[in-house]
Amino acid sequence: MSRIGKKLIDIPTDVSITLSNEKIIVKGKYGILEQSLLNLLNFDLSDNKLSITRINDEKKTREYHGLIRALVQNMVIGVTTKFSKILTA
Repeated sequence: MSRIGKKLIDIPTDVSITLSNEKIIVKGKYGILEQSLLNLLNFDLSDNKLSITRINDEKKTREYHGLIRALVQNMVIGVTTKFSKILTA
């Protein structure tokens, strides 16, 4: 497994995740984000943790595994914290 893909994603209590065959929807206090998916991964949501596993070990699936895990993690962060940019002088 990829190092990034095998990490669990912690889901805060105020965030809800809806999984379907072709889409993941993340809802939080600062908005709703959705991402379309390929049918190359399995998602398991339990105890406020999301784990993502591959269905096979092909190169395309391995690449997609880490990518989707990073995108979903960024979606969770995006709906829980407001955007801010710190300027340095």
